[in-house]
Amino acid sequence: MQFAGQVINPKVILAWLWFFLLLMSYYVLKPLRDGLGATLASELGWWYLATFVTMLVVMAIYARLTDQLGTQWLVVYVYEFFACCMLGFALYMQGWNDPPYWLTGCFFVWVSVFNLMTVALFWSVMTDVFDTHEGKKWFGILASAGSAGALAGSAMTIYLTSLGKHGLLLLSCVGIQFTIAISFYLIELRRKERQNQTNNTTLHPSNDSPKSDLVESAIDSTSTNQTPSGLLAGMARVASSRYLLALCGYVVIGKFAATFIYNNLQLSFKASEITAEIRTSWFAQMNLVTQVGSMVIQGLVVAWLFRWIGVRGVLAIPCATVLALLFALTIEPGLGVLIASQVIQQIVGYGLMTPGQNVLFTVLSRQDRYVSKGFIDTVVFRFSDVLAAQLCTQLIATGTKLPLLAAGIIPLMFVWCFLGIRLGKEYDRRSEAMPPKAV
Repeated sequence: MQFAGQVINPKVILAWLWFFLLLMSYYVLKPLRDGLGATLASELGWWYLATFVTMLVVMAIYARLTDQLGTQWLVVYVYEFFACCMLGFALYMQGWNDPPYWLTGCFFVWVSVFNLMTVALFWSVMTDVFDTHEGKKWFGILASAGSAGALAGSAMTIYLTSLGKHGLLLLSCVGIQFTIAISFYLIELRRKERQNQTNNTTLHPSNDSPKSDLVESAIDSTSTNQTPSGLLAGMARVASSRYLLALCGYVVIGKFAATFIYNNLQLSFKASEITAEIRTSWFAQMNLVTQVGSMVIQGLVVAWLFRWIGVRGVLAIPCATVLALLFALTIEPGLGVLIASQVIQQIVGYGLMTPGQNVLFTVLSRQDRYVSKGFIDTVVFRFSDVLAAQLCTQLIATGTKLPLLAAGIIPLMFVWCFLGIRLGKEYDRRSEAMPPKAV
């Protein structure tokens, strides 16, 4: 099969299907979570904190599983756990037309953890399955699979609302079962490919390759000798690597900006007294627009941008976009501008930040691709939610208006852009120092 004149490896097709079904399952649930989330708007900071604490517990268990399980069974254990949770929520929610506050809060936390863990594990496997050259070529296409799945999930939520909350949860559970089956085929295909590469040639990184001031020496991305270690070891590796610390800073600021816009949108919805059913429908429609825009960027634009402006440019564009949105909010902080800001920041986030951030890991060791990446994509990612939500809650409690809040975080966007450019430069150094791809 070919795409844009390039022959697509079968593992790209399997990975595309995996991510499509995963995001389809999530976007069946996301409008439900967001539609109910307005009832939590005044206390979102505390629910984000509950999500963060839950993530710490889940990550500790996940790190232990990476020590004891191969990649195939790691996917099965993690994905089946969340599938069982879906069944539990489906059985319990069918007895409630309007879920109580505590159940809404638990569902909000669970959906957030589900999204972070399953997507982080998918991209960890992808950075192991594809080398750095393949990553730049195909990660944009794989990200488009997520947008296509999100588009399908959002449409299903709009047109299958008659199934009710429990019916949508069961539908999402079925999608997860298919992702597990696909993951088995993909990981087995990559194992056979590595065996063939080993038979043809053995790659050894040069001991005198140039080293960056931000990154430890590159490790062959096809190596399977290193086994992921525990959560504390992953944290230690992040703390000892300037490259990973810079990446943490980039993730924190980016998620902070996204959460800032989302929280203020929810507060605006709550003030408007729009019903939960209408909010769910609006969020589903916003998701449709978001995913169409993301698919266009991921499928047609991001690979071209990687070639012409490099990773640094791809990482810098979202920073400039959000900066413009914050300027707009300082002028007109109404519901319409907040909705537009939410959609636009998600388009550049999914379309550019997702493939850009994941390409950064292709020059690192397997331990970093799993444990360190998992720590960044989950614990660090969710901590920024807590930070943004708590800060918004405290500032709003003082009577600070949205235009002043938006103006106050504009300087942070320049730091965000600097980190993106810096990370892109260091990625280029590491990529050039890595051994050539095996033939």
